Amino acid sequence: MHKLPKPDPSRANTDYPQGDGDPNCPECWGRGVVSVSPEEAGIQTFGEITTFCKCVWKTEMDRNLERGWVGLSKAKRIKKSPLKGQEGKNLWVTATAERFRAHLRHIALRQGFNWMFRVVTDLDMMDAWLSKNVDKVIDTDIAMKRKRRHGKDLDVYISLTELIEPPKLLILRLGVKVTRNVAAPEAFLESLQHRDHLGKATWVLDQPICRLGPGHLDYDDRVGEYLEDWVRVDLEGGAPPQTSASTTSIASDEAPSLGKSHAQARKSKGGSK
Repeated sequence: MHKLPKPDPSRANTDYPQGDGDPNCPECWGRGVVSVSPEEAGIQTFGEITTFCKCVWKTEMDRNLERGWVGLSKAKRIKKSPLKGQEGKNLWVTATAERFRAHLRHIALRQGFNWMFRVVTDLDMMDAWLSKNVDKVIDTDIAMKRKRRHGKDLDVYISLTELIEPPKLLILRLGVKVTRNVAAPEAFLESLQHRDHLGKATWVLDQPICRLGPGHLDYDDRVGEYLEDWVRVDLEGGAPPQTSASTTSIASDEAPSLGKSHAQARKSKGGSK
């Protein structure tokens, strides 16, 4: 059971009643708020003091989950996650989409419904990087995406910064784009560096069957060097990735250690560049 937020005096005085609750809720009967005593609220004011009803809390949480990543509210429930407490740090996570959804839902539910996070794919990233104002793009993935959304009320970003700047936590999901674009590593690196410039946390998510490294559409040597010191978490417990990045794992039963990275393994044998 999640704790309800402390009553907000401004909300109590201006948003009475809400009327956005569940009509069948036995506590508010659709009003959306419930009364609390001044002692419970910790404030003194004239009139009724209210706070969110649990039914509104759940509705708003689900809305925020869906804003961050469509389908997230329906993800599997888990009891704990090694990602908890890492929301303000840069991470490189390896997991299937299904497993990561479960962990992200677990984290987001504990951040409140005003927490702004966003999951962006490498396809979204390239689409924004190329800009919607470019009528013709020589990229099959981007061309098909724009054709599918034509005439539909879907998010369209006119620049890469518009896509990646707002979220408090940005999650870059790699491996969605399948056709090669020589600028993909550049757009990826630009996103990472710009987020770092803003002082905002970024999580990079790759897949067990398509790990970020040499040969990956979004990888080049500069990307590898930039991510070299990032903390890494493998939620699948797979084999060490073949990159030059060092590997650090967060201790947890759900995130087995990756062991030595490819570069560390070479050094332990006495080899070096």
